Amino acid sequence: MAFRLEQEMHPPVLKWLQKQGLFVREEFSTPWGVCDFFAVSPNKRHVRNRVSLGQREPVGSLVRMVLLEMLPDVTDRRSARIEDLVNRSGNVAGMCDVEGELDKLVQRRFARRTRSGRYQKVNGWMPLHKRAVAVELKLSKTSDVLRQASANREFAGESYVAMPQEIAARCVLARNREKFALQGIGVLAVSRRACRVLLRPTSRRAGDYTPLEAYSVERLWRDFMKADT
Repeated sequence: MAFRLEQEMHPPVLKWLQKQGLFVREEFSTPWGVCDFFAVSPNKRHVRNRVSLGQREPVGSLVRMVLLEMLPDVTDRRSARIEDLVNRSGNVAGMCDVEGELDKLVQRRFARRTRSGRYQKVNGWMPLHKRAVAVELKLSKTSDVLRQASANREFAGESYVAMPQEIAARCVLARNREKFALQGIGVLAVSRRACRVLLRPTSRRAGDYTPLEAYSVERLWRDFMKADT
């Protein structure tokens, strides 16, 4: 039986993601819209390390996550000045904003302030995840499907388009397959009961992730905490 609505594809796709042990968020908001599914495999050892450091609260805003990524680690015996962080962030945030975000990081034990007023990162858990997967549902191959799925690679190391199995099969034929492969996008064939991978996406190397990916994974932190307690 053919799908009439994209929502009808939700159950088999959700089941496929959960079967892999992923934490799943539906209708996940991004800077450019809503992604149908965002799913994460946390690094359980890193989650425990973070909890042992007393860092039980989420990091917070994207700016805060970017600053945390830029801070030298305590173990490196280096530190950063606020002025350096403002310059490295491309002046996206002013001096006052950066100082306020750093104060939040210190309060939540993600960073420490030295006697000279410089900052260091208290780490031992980055990256927080092993995999981050985005899935866009489409009833048919539309002109913007590749654009959406490609944009999703900014916050997910693996990006898929899920379509009814007949449509998906046509998308992995020679010419169409090349378009998806060049963008690193995977293709899922969806039936009423299951999903099948017809084309695997290009995955980022372990530990190679964008600040937006780290921030997106961070938004599932409370889910990871509940599962670990």
